[in-house]
Amino acid sequence: MNDQAFCPDCGCARRSETAACANCGCSLEPVAESLEPAGAPASGWTEPADDRAMVVQFWRGLGVGAFIALVVPTSYLVLARLLEVGIVSRDQVHPLVPMLDGILFPWGVLLGPIGVVVAGRSAGIRGGCGWLVLMIVAVPLLASLWFASVFAYSGATGRPF
Repeated sequence: MNDQAFCPDCGCARRSETAACANCGCSLEPVAESLEPAGAPASGWTEPADDRAMVVQFWRGLGVGAFIALVVPTSYLVLARLLEVGIVSRDQVHPLVPMLDGILFPWGVLLGPIGVVVAGRSAGIRGGCGWLVLMIVAVPLLASLWFASVFAYSGATGRPF
């Protein structure tokens, strides 16, 4: 049985269970194992990947995902720290607290999972089990950081959570 779905010379798809390509006449021999992605011409060998580009893409995507997921808790912590040190006075921030809560809470709920998904995609997680493990680990960690930052913020503003 032929395992090749594409001709290694011309790249056309095999039309039937023939031993030769209908386009160029090249013989199609079985390939034991192909490391190429699905749908790519199964040539029996793969070109070496550019490892440096893959590593840069991995770290960039991981960093962007972490930034997206952590932007709201970090903003709460920064504002709380500015209030505690006295750089920003409580009298100036006190009327803005309900508005800030109304803006930051929905964004935190929305951006947290989006950041986790971006980081997971760049890390190469593809299967359902991998995503389940990522969510079981990342969501409670993100939620605990988010609650700690909200508690610090509410303590600094003098308004209970």
